[in-house]
Amino acid sequence: MPAFIWFCRLLVLAIALLMGGQAMASTAPALRDLAVLVDPQGDMDIFAVATAADQRFIPLSNGLSAGYSRNVHWLRFTIAAPAGEWWLDLLPPYVDDLRLYEPDPLHPGTFLERRAGDQLPFGAREVDYRGFIFKLRTADETPRTYYLRLQTQSTSLLVPRLWAPDHFHAAMALDYGLLIGILGVLLAIMALNLITGLWLDDPLMRWFLVFVGCIWVQLICNGGFAAQYLIPERPAISDALGSLMTFLVIAASFAFYPRLFQVKPAERLLLNIYRFGIVLALGACISWFTGHFTVVAPLIMNFALLMTGVGFWRTFLLWRVKDAGSGLLFIANLFTMSGFLIAILTVLGIYSSFYAMQYNLQVTTLGFVIALHLALSERHRALREAHRQALADTERATQNIQREHELHERKGRFIDLIAHEYRTPLTILRTNLDILGLSKDEAQRQTSLNSMDIAVKRLGHIFNRSQNVDDWGGLRSVRLQPLSLASLLRTLITEAIATANAGKLDYALDCDDDTVHVTADPALLNTVLRNLFDNVKKYARPKSVVDVRVMALADGMAIVIANHCAASPGQRPERLLEKNVRGANSTGADGIGMGLYIVKKLVEDMGGTTTIRFDALERFEITLHLPQSLVEQRG
Repeated sequence: MPAFIWFCRLLVLAIALLMGGQAMASTAPALRDLAVLVDPQGDMDIFAVATAADQRFIPLSNGLSAGYSRNVHWLRFTIAAPAGEWWLDLLPPYVDDLRLYEPDPLHPGTFLERRAGDQLPFGAREVDYRGFIFKLRTADETPRTYYLRLQTQSTSLLVPRLWAPDHFHAAMALDYGLLIGILGVLLAIMALNLITGLWLDDPLMRWFLVFVGCIWVQLICNGGFAAQYLIPERPAISDALGSLMTFLVIAASFAFYPRLFQVKPAERLLLNIYRFGIVLALGACISWFTGHFTVVAPLIMNFALLMTGVGFWRTFLLWRVKDAGSGLLFIANLFTMSGFLIAILTVLGIYSSFYAMQYNLQVTTLGFVIALHLALSERHRALREAHRQALADTERATQNIQREHELHERKGRFIDLIAHEYRTPLTILRTNLDILGLSKDEAQRQTSLNSMDIAVKRLGHIFNRSQNVDDWGGLRSVRLQPLSLASLLRTLITEAIATANAGKLDYALDCDDDTVHVTADPALLNTVLRNLFDNVKKYARPKSVVDVRVMALADGMAIVIANHCAASPGQRPERLLEKNVRGANSTGADGIGMGLYIVKKLVEDMGGTTTIRFDALERFEITLHLPQSLVEQRG
């Protein structure tokens, strides 16, 4: 958005400069009775033109705009200016042969011939200016009629204006400032995208640089800067460059547009049309050397106009699917279409103005390139975001692979643990079976049977505990949904009381009824709380009270379960959250030291933490901290 605002400010500045130049031009006497006579054969001389019937002259408003034509054009105009020196300014700077015929004050009825045009060295010009200047001197305000002969191989476009010398110098500064500013902006855009292109190595960006580079060189040549500053003594070269760069710009556009409009390989017809356009534009360069430029150039430009319409339609399709930068791309093509439209209307004589004939190409090109640059920047931002997302997805996939690898290692260690746990009761069974086979003492046989019964029960407990392992360790994805925490805790407490042994426990629940809700995975949260209630049943002292509290915190919520149990002297509380670690009071209780570790891992999966605390009063307290993102308070 800042770039777009800057762009609007630049256009406002350009308009202000143009209006300032026009205001200064309006202080000079106007050219009266501007008209043109067409000489198709080019065989008329000044005397034939000066004596030609008025009906052969076609009135003009702002200047001549006859398009690409081999005809010779004779302009006639009258000047009635105060005595002094006046400068006749003629643009554009790429016309080949200009000959001004002014009345000879010493020999009435005859004319003095003065020459200009880009076929002459720059040093032959009367004023160091990119256009052509004829210095006129008047002795009084008597109207004088002048004739101007134009013959060119480029477009027959001519804009004559009369200036006072001091006003011309001021307007020339504005003119140069505007055009150099446009060239500077285009150069800055190329520099910015060159850096981006080097980093991204993007074919689209490379062709964009080629395209804008060709436009930049064309503006340099057709703006008269090449003839003035680069090769002032090689007019034939600068003249040829200006015309050939027109074809090279079109060829570069046909190479750039298929990538810009995302033409797919399956669209072979459209791709072949663009490829044909490249060959056609490059082949048309030969016409300059064969003298057929004025015939070939309109055909190439009409074809380019047609493909601009195709590109406009492609832009509309990209905009419909909300492609990144499609809105700015639409603006860029709007500038191109408006530039072509103004040029065609000017060539046809339907629309004619000084600004349209002089600055249409530069201003519309500036707007087109800036909008195109912003569109490409928007597209590259979207590509960078997609690339970043792809890297994040890749990183997540890598983490999942690492997690799967870790899971396989866990399973291996778990199997080793189970094998070790099974070995002890199996050894007891094996030993007691041998005793049963050898002993005849009934008391000893009964003792062996009791030991075998305990061993079988222990195997059953180990088997049941091992079945729960699949509920943790990354074997399943977390599925979050809203839950009523108070309702869930009441259900678990009811189940715990119903399945308690003879030594029952009392439960005290402190939680606001149906006002505290969490967003969690039901299966994970159930597994966590059931593990904790199982530990309570195994290790809490009979008839003691188990406190279950839910507390709101600044950064989330805490679920605290506390009970009284035998102390575990010398053992750090955090060690109980590690794998295969059992408390000092676990002797004789079934288990494999995984319950609290499973609790910790599942709470971490939900983004929370687990802490354990016990003190000299033999109070064991475990706290589950859930983050604020999972907590929803409802009144």
